[in-house]
Amino acid sequence: MNSELLKEIEKMPQSAGKTYMTKYLKGAKLTTSQAIKAHCFCCEGYHLDGKVSCELEDCALFPFMPYNKSKQKLRVGKELSLEQKQKMKDGKKKARKTRSKV
Repeated sequence: MNSELLKEIEKMPQSAGKTYMTKYLKGAKLTTSQAIKAHCFCCEGYHLDGKVSCELEDCALFPFMPYNKSKQKLRVGKELSLEQKQKMKDGKKKARKTRSKV
């Protein structure tokens, strides 16, 4: 089944997710981002109607959809305090010094 699907997908125009879907069908492992793009590629009917957003806002992957024009925030996290930011900067400086000595 994968070989038939792979042949069909390779005939289709290039779009986000096509490369990752073909890699997956050939047995390669994908990153989370690549898997999401491959899923959207399939779910959207292989983008045969063009590179447009699905507008399925109920889909958990919609914020990550490659052609999502609403540009929803992908992560909502807490703000770092000035103290936390300073600790991060100090840690990076220390790491750079350690690497430069090696």
